[in-house]
Amino acid sequence: MERSKNKFPFKLAFLTLLAINIIVLIIAFVFVMRFTGPIDEEHLSQAAPVDSEAAFTIETSKSKLNGLIAREIEKQDAGVPYVVELGDELIEFRSEFSILGQRVPLEMHFEPQVRENGDVLLLADHISVGILQLPQDRAMQLIKEYADLPEWVDIYPADRLAHIKVTEIDVDPKIDFRAKAINLPEDEITFEMIVNN
Repeated sequence: MERSKNKFPFKLAFLTLLAINIIVLIIAFVFVMRFTGPIDEEHLSQAAPVDSEAAFTIETSKSKLNGLIAREIEKQDAGVPYVVELGDELIEFRSEFSILGQRVPLEMHFEPQVRENGDVLLLADHISVGILQLPQDRAMQLIKEYADLPEWVDIYPADRLAHIKVTEIDVDPKIDFRAKAINLPEDEITFEMIVNN
């Protein structure tokens, strides 16, 4: 009989503890249900409409952009080699052509202008073809005919300009670029990258 008396206090303590736990859980459940209201649908919606695109500003320097341009030109299999560099005040295009079996250097200097849509116009400022004095439109016609330029570069010899369609540079289907500012004397070059959803 003493054995059953020893088990009884442990059973009573266990049942008492179990009852206390159940009562605490019921009180906590009632408290949560009573003092918290239903979740409003607006609670999980965004306050402002979500834009379908995100824009990032990219600031760079002439030396960094020159490096990028050089790498991109190397990737192309150009029939006629050429170099594009951003100088102190103008953008320089250098190449060479074979005329009557002689290699003739071509050097052109352009003034950049950023268009409102984010493209860049390069206005011919100075052109030299070896020691020959060709008109600017003829020299630009040579570039158009012989240089293997990317599809987003158009040459307009009669207007003496090159149109760099920055907005059509295809890096990724969801990423677009726009030129914002090109200030060569101050070494301030700004682009905008737009990521579309």
